[in-house]
Amino acid sequence: MYAFGAGGGRGGSSLGYGLPTYQRRAGIVSNRRLVPDVSMFAARGIAVYCSAMASQPGLGCGTAAERSTPWVSVAGTSVAAPLFASAIALADQATSKTGHANVGLVNPLLYGRGRGAMVDIANGNNDLFGTGRCCYAGPGYDQASGLGWTYVPAFIKVALTGRLPRG
Repeated sequence: MYAFGAGGGRGGSSLGYGLPTYQRRAGIVSNRRLVPDVSMFAARGIAVYCSAMASQPGLGCGTAAERSTPWVSVAGTSVAAPLFASAIALADQATSKTGHANVGLVNPLLYGRGRGAMVDIANGNNDLFGTGRCCYAGPGYDQASGLGWTYVPAFIKVALTGRLPRG
């Protein structure tokens, strides 16, 4: 997807796609597909164990001469995308074990009944370079944080039952 003003933590409007039904039904007013959909924790310095073999240069860890430890510091999308993918995988695993349909295309679930499993980020910004152009968080969907971050236990419950857990 190509998004105007995207990159480095910015939201934007798609140049290639109109507003999808799931965003329209959620009350988003636009003619174009908006991004991001969700946010995840992606601060600098998250240590990830890189299990790529030293004999396979370029697969993350490199050679023993390039790295003295298999622990690699990652941030941003390199952290957020796998975290969110793991939430979807856990939901798919739970649905598979109980005979329910897999999550499939996650966006309609997120913008529909799964919206209650999202924790809204209502203040702050991701204006990394101080330009003032993009993007500030506010109540509900915004181009700084999308719908917010996923509370995974509630997301799994919604995927299984279509309802949020009580409490």
